[in-house]
Amino acid sequence: MDPRVLEIWEEFHEKLKAYALSKLKNEDDTNDLLQEVFIKIHGNLEKIETSENSKYYLIAIVRNAINDFFRNKQINENEEFLIDKPVESEYRLNEIVANFCVRPLIRKLPDKYQEALLLSDIEGIPQKELAEQLGMSYTGLKSRVQRGRVKLKDLILGCCKFESDKYGNLVDAKSDCSGC
Repeated sequence: MDPRVLEIWEEFHEKLKAYALSKLKNEDDTNDLLQEVFIKIHGNLEKIETSENSKYYLIAIVRNAINDFFRNKQINENEEFLIDKPVESEYRLNEIVANFCVRPLIRKLPDKYQEALLLSDIEGIPQKELAEQLGMSYTGLKSRVQRGRVKLKDLILGCCKFESDKYGNLVDAKSDCSGC
């Protein structure tokens, strides 16, 4: 073991632990995370020693490890959710949203776009198969579906007021489709 790693660890591990514990709120998770951080310190020793401020570099390592922890935890929880919840309920929710929210707006589009969107996007008919059914070229149908989606998006944006943060993330939506 490189003695420089031990020196860094001795000097900073209590501060790093306090920082990690303030974010994770769990002693065991914090200790596990600090083991990973120790390994990263060992692997990045040269960068740490040549950085202008070692403390900030180490905090960045801990912050990244915390982000990875929560990202992995979220992925695992999502996998559990998908495993625990029947696919039927997810399908049912999609069906309800399609029938009561999207379908009425699609019906406001010109007939050719209605047909293309309802059959491809709502009914799930593959576009190649649908093109054959409608006697169209595949590229012609793709264009029609794309134009229909743009028109549908314009309708949705006309009915709903969307608020986003400075990064473009949706933070609120208010719907007033009475005028649509």
